[in-house]
Amino acid sequence: MLDQDETISLLNGEQYRDPIFFRSLLTGLSIACPLEKKPHDCLLLEKRSLSFDAKVEWVESLTDQMVMDLYSGHHMCFHGKKF
Repeated sequence: MLDQDETISLLNGEQYRDPIFFRSLLTGLSIACPLEKKPHDCLLLEKRSLSFDAKVEWVESLTDQMVMDLYSGHHMCFHGKKF
């Protein structure tokens, strides 16, 4: 498991990070936050009001690095507020 402040990159050590996998996760996160108490500073908050098709289009328009940066932000938020 990653430390709270560790970023997730496409190449993290020897592990390859598949950007397609993280795009699908980001699409799901744009639908709903997994936290019971939803943070008001969520990076994806404004995207949740979009239609599903618009969410998919938005995620597909992101560069691989943008996907990884947004997912890293989610990871840090989730693990920082979960406990």
